[in-house]
Amino acid sequence: MKKFLFPILLLAFCSNALAQQHLYVSTTGDDSSAGTVSAPLKTVMAAIEKGKALPGQDTVYVHIASGTYFLDLPITLTGEDSRPMVFEGDASDMPVLSGGYRIGGWEVTPEGWW
Repeated sequence: MKKFLFPILLLAFCSNALAQQHLYVSTTGDDSSAGTVSAPLKTVMAAIEKGKALPGQDTVYVHIASGTYFLDLPITLTGEDSRPMVFEGDASDMPVLSGGYRIGGWEVTPEGWW
């Protein structure tokens, strides 16, 4: 009995590990890429859309590299999004998801005001 238990447990563990799907996001990525470690996506929203489109119902892990990611829209996941998604940041330099807008073109007036 013990002889058969180990292979069965090993098979169950491996099938669970293989079923997980991972997407990667980096500020230097490209939203038209595959979302892999070597070809990451650029935005969190692209990762969400790609994750929704992946086949199966397994959990999708979205790994977000260090940097600031500006969100144009709120992240919305509903009950119709049937697969779980886990968002994980880089442990060494945590990423920032910002709902603010980047404003450019600031100039100093002669009075020293911006």
